[in-house]
Amino acid sequence: MQKILFCLIFYVTFSLGAVVGPSQSTIAILLDASGLCDINSSVSWENLQVSDFLKNQSFYKDSNSVYCYSYEPSLVPFEAATSLFKGSHSIFDKAIQKWSKNKTSKDSLTPPSKFIIIAEGSAGLAVREYIQSKEYQGEIDNVIFFNTPHEGTGFADHSLLNETSVLNKTKNIPFNSFGLKYKLDKTLEPEKSYKIIIPDSVFYSFKGVTNDTTEFSFKVPEIAQYGNIFVTVEVPENVPQIIIELLDDKDKFIAKQIVNKTKKIEFKYLTPKKYKLKAIIDKDGNGKWSPGNYGKKLLPEPIYFHKDAFDVKANWDIDLEETWKF
Repeated sequence: MQKILFCLIFYVTFSLGAVVGPSQSTIAILLDASGLCDINSSVSWENLQVSDFLKNQSFYKDSNSVYCYSYEPSLVPFEAATSLFKGSHSIFDKAIQKWSKNKTSKDSLTPPSKFIIIAEGSAGLAVREYIQSKEYQGEIDNVIFFNTPHEGTGFADHSLLNETSVLNKTKNIPFNSFGLKYKLDKTLEPEKSYKIIIPDSVFYSFKGVTNDTTEFSFKVPEIAQYGNIFVTVEVPENVPQIIIELLDDKDKFIAKQIVNKTKKIEFKYLTPKKYKLKAIIDKDGNGKWSPGNYGKKLLPEPIYFHKDAFDVKANWDIDLEETWKF
C-alpha cells in the first residue's frame, strides 16, 4: 500500500507542477480523512516524503507554504465541506495563521490569497461539495484529486428495506481509516426482517471492474438473545481521555468508547460469548493509540487489559461494582 500511495502522490505532484507555476501568493494544502498528517504512521505524507518533495523538488521551495490537515473520517461530504471551508476556523484561515507565524524575512509581507489543494480519498468529495456550493468564494486556485470516488461508493445508492417498505435517510459511518468497512447508522427493530440492495455498477475498482446487483437479507434477533456489559471507568488527573475497546476472545475489535471523565460506560446488545476490555491511556487526545517517537523521546501510550474476562450470556447483564482504575 505504501508503494501504491507514494506512486499516486508522486504522479499527482508532477501533474500539479505541470499546471501550476511557483507563486508566493498560494499555499498548498494536503487534505485527507485517512490520518496521513500523522507523522507516526508509515503511510503519512511526511514519512512518504511528500511534504519534502513538494518543498524541494516541486513548485514550493518554502516549507512554510505547505499545510497538512487530516479531518474526522465519519463526516459526510456536506458536513466536511461546512467544517473545513466555511466560517472563521476554516482550513484556509488555519493555513494562513501557520504561514504568518512561521514567515521569514524572505516571505512576502502580504499573506497568500489562493490555495492549491491535493485531496486524497473522500476529502476530494468535500472539496467538490464546497466548490459547487453557493458559499464558494474562489479561494481555491487548483485541486488535484486522487483515490477519490467521484462516481460514488454505492452507499448513496443502496436501499434498506424493512419487509416491503424502503427505509429512507440511511447513513453509513466509516468503520476503519481505509474506508473499506462501513457501519449502518440506523436503529433496527428486533425480530424484524431486512434486506440491503446494492444496484449494479455502484462499486468501481481501480481497474474499472464493477459489481453486479447484490442483495443481503437478514433478521434482527430478539433483545433477549443479547447480553450487556457495564463498567465504571476512572480517568486519572492530567489525562485528557481514555479509549476503552471491547474485544472478543480472539482479540477481534468489536466496539470502543472514549471517556474523558469518570463515568459508567455500557456495551449493549452483545452476542453471547467471551469478551475482553482494553484501555488506551490517550495522553495526546488524538482518539487512537500513539506508538511514541524515539526522536522526540516520547514513549508509547500505555495499554491496560481488565483483569477479568467477561462471559456474556443471553438476556443477562454484567454490571461490575468495582471501578476500573489506572
